[in-house]
Amino acid sequence: MSLRERQPGDQAARLPSRANSRIWQIAGVVIVLSALVGLAAASAATLRLQVKSGGRLYARLVHYKRRGRVDFVLDGRVVRSTSGRVLAVTIRRHRGARSQSHSLIVRPHGSGKIIARARFAVASGPATNTDPLAHSAPSGQPMPVGDIPGWHQVFADDFSTDPSVPVGRFARCTRARTLMRARCWRLPKSVRAKWWAYPDGWKDTSGNGTYEPSKVLSIENGVLNYYIHTSGGVHMVAALQPKIPGGVRNNGLRYGRYEVRFRADSLPGYKIAWLLWPDSGVWPQDGEIDFPEGNLDGTFYAFMHHLNATSGTQVFVYATRAGYASWHTAVIEWMPRYCRFVLDGRIVGTSRKNIPDTPMHWVLQAETALGGVAPSDATAGDIQIAWVTAYTPA
Repeated sequence: MSLRERQPGDQAARLPSRANSRIWQIAGVVIVLSALVGLAAASAATLRLQVKSGGRLYARLVHYKRRGRVDFVLDGRVVRSTSGRVLAVTIRRHRGARSQSHSLIVRPHGSGKIIARARFAVASGPATNTDPLAHSAPSGQPMPVGDIPGWHQVFADDFSTDPSVPVGRFARCTRARTLMRARCWRLPKSVRAKWWAYPDGWKDTSGNGTYEPSKVLSIENGVLNYYIHTSGGVHMVAALQPKIPGGVRNNGLRYGRYEVRFRADSLPGYKIAWLLWPDSGVWPQDGEIDFPEGNLDGTFYAFMHHLNATSGTQVFVYATRAGYASWHTAVIEWMPRYCRFVLDGRIVGTSRKNIPDTPMHWVLQAETALGGVAPSDATAGDIQIAWVTAYTPA
């Protein structure tokens, strides 16, 4: 509930598991994508596919940085040569066939080298969802893009447009006088501009865990992953901060809406506390807002610590019955007259008094559980984030 011990800065290869296939059933067409492989190691290029009604195929080559024309080869035939990275073509569907298998390859123009390849099948069938993005999102729910009533979107990341980040790249994280200037120097530049992590070696709240982003964090296939584990007797955890523009003095916002799509494995002895922490560092007087927070082998809660509190026990608490195994979307809405918590579209609780009113920054913190007992060295698993968005009042 408290980050009082969570700000060590005030003191001084495992990728997410992925299914081998995905199924789209869109406007009468079913696609089973059985392999999506980027074969250009230097660029980590991948193909993204959608098929709409009438068998219209849309393909986009992403994470391929080299210049020049490329050839899209469908079932052994070049269907487009282009300096762009997008293909739109209609797939002929044979009458009476229940399923048609296809192969799409992208090559440098005139070359036999493969940049990326996808194998898929198309079959006729009743439509079950007319929104392809709802299925192409790793979590089954796409990230909201753009303003919504009452709110102006200022930050959004679904980890799909930047290069993949293997374990080891969330490294050389250094503090600065403002959050926007803090850096993790081994990250790709585009990721570094959006994220900062507590540096390797800082202790977590309980003192039983150590923040080790270089050994915990990775980004792959549109998912940000925390691989929580123990190595050499060190219980490794991580805490991330999105670098949200428009903050007071290039730090946190003063009021906003914060939304995250997440899931986690059951990890006894560990917890998450994703919270708004006062830029001032004055706690408990300047308050604190947490959601979701809870041990990773139970359910999670929402907390709002009072403004002008004299004790960490001066807090509004809202329970959920939700566990971590399924994907959830958690929202904090923080305004001068209320603080509201929403889970999967349903209001968990609303506080209307003692609302914190100083700028706060958002911390997505995984750590060892409180209570003094260290986790088992054998406990290991993943916390996954599909997307993150933030808004200021419109």
